[in-house]
Amino acid sequence: LVQRGLQAQVRVVRTDKGTEFLNQTLHAYFAAEGIQHQMSVARTPE
Repeated sequence: LVQRGLQAQVRVVRTDKGTEFLNQTLHAYFAAEGIQHQMSVARTPE
């Protein structure tokens, strides 16, 4: 959505280690799009 709406390349997505972000489908999408996935500790504000 961000890439299409703003016509900008997403390079990094930062999430916590919640299970909704740790799955093969999302991992494959990030790899296909060249997006780096950075993870922080869950429930810890940065």
